[in-house]
Amino acid sequence: MKQPIIPGFYPDPSVCRVGSDFYLACSSFEYFPGLPIFHSRDLIHWRQIGHVLDRSEQLDLGRVHSSRGIWAPALRHHQGKFYLVTTCMFPEGGKQLLFTAKDPQGPWSDPVETGWDTADPSLFFDEDGRIYLPCCRRAPTQPQGIYLSELDPGTFRIREEPRMIWEGSGGSYPEGPHLFRRGGWIYLLVAEGGTQGGHMETVARALTPWGPYEPCPYNPILTNRHIQRETWQGIGHADRVVDPNGKEWLFLHGYRYAKEFFHPLGREVLLTPLTWSGNGWPTIEPDGTIRDEVPLTGLPEHSWPMKKSGLFSPDGGLGIEWVSLRGRKKDRYRTDRKPDTLSLNGAGLSLETSPQPTAVFHRQQHFEFVAEVLIDFSSTGPEGSAGLTIFYDQEHHYDFRIMRAGSGLCLELYRRIGDLAAVTHRCPLETGPWRLRVRGNRHFYSFSRAVRDGWKELGTGRIEYVCTEATPVSFTGVMIGLFSESQGAGESWADFREFSYRPEKA
Repeated sequence: MKQPIIPGFYPDPSVCRVGSDFYLACSSFEYFPGLPIFHSRDLIHWRQIGHVLDRSEQLDLGRVHSSRGIWAPALRHHQGKFYLVTTCMFPEGGKQLLFTAKDPQGPWSDPVETGWDTADPSLFFDEDGRIYLPCCRRAPTQPQGIYLSELDPGTFRIREEPRMIWEGSGGSYPEGPHLFRRGGWIYLLVAEGGTQGGHMETVARALTPWGPYEPCPYNPILTNRHIQRETWQGIGHADRVVDPNGKEWLFLHGYRYAKEFFHPLGREVLLTPLTWSGNGWPTIEPDGTIRDEVPLTGLPEHSWPMKKSGLFSPDGGLGIEWVSLRGRKKDRYRTDRKPDTLSLNGAGLSLETSPQPTAVFHRQQHFEFVAEVLIDFSSTGPEGSAGLTIFYDQEHHYDFRIMRAGSGLCLELYRRIGDLAAVTHRCPLETGPWRLRVRGNRHFYSFSRAVRDGWKELGTGRIEYVCTEATPVSFTGVMIGLFSESQGAGESWADFREFSYRPEKA
């Protein structure tokens, strides 16, 4: 099997084991539901089972900016309970939040604030019953490095002002710390070098959680920063797990280029074995890099039934993989108006300017894919549009949209690239419904509609304009979206049916 273990925009993986079951959580930034939870029994095959953040009353994401929101969770299991600690980055700064659950599928609790507002928290339940919270700190008045505080086991609030325990090995932005015990030592895993090409994983050890820490003599233990761009880049942000056979593994993220220096899929979940040298330091064999092939785990294979891509879950609700921007108002999303149909009410909102537009998104998980949907938008209502979008953020997207103005209908390809916006293609439409398709490859997205004798392409968009490299500081990946928007008050429903997403190549 080839990397990644989980394809598409699922960065900052954190993992824990309960018996023969493994659970994994990832960052979700401005998307809701947030903090996806995955389940595996062999470390290779994963299925999503829920979200930690799935109720609007848990957390209001309405104010978060693009690529802010939920950062870098840490998932742990202790004495029959699951714990997840994370940071929500608001415009005024981070807020550290702790969620708990008896079942990883949920329900998860409302969050508890730890009292320390910084990034990349983790949890370390030590043998003596103490609970430690390692974090990174980037406040202008504080040195960069890894900080530590002890948590009160009753309130999960910090007991004292955090103290720096390690400044890192010299790379920029020490972050993503995780503590674990092994052989009498406390080990500290740290990501350094930023989340792009200089990303790496380093390690230090001490006899107590508070240090002093000595760095591994051959840091970084894991990096692809010196490897040619045809393979994985930006690898790091690792978390460790021990399988039932006693073998140790690191889950981490990395990205791959579709072309030249552009990666539309975001950071994806990777797996590598963790071995140990005779002097008690961890190593990544054979050369501290990540390659395309996933090593055999030695665990019994446990695959899950193939999930058909579509809009709905087995219970008739919206499928678990679909997310929205910063929340989802229930009066704008209906699955019961018509059979096998997702109905979206534009409600006077814009995909481009509204913090919580009426839209649902499915991650792009392959460079080469085809996505199709059947849309009906011919009912009366305010002027507006509905369609299919290739979406990076609200300033970088391609919208393949059906426009309604008065009694007229047309199909447009609209491009928004930073502060440049244009309708590049337009054609009149007959009465619907209409089947639209987007096909992606390593260079372009092509947009087509079904006609009597096949498909007719309306236009294309280049992938580099919807990638991390084309945007300001950003950490997400391309999403395939369905949206409805309108210019006036009142209901403006668009109906979506028969959505499909299928890879053509990895």
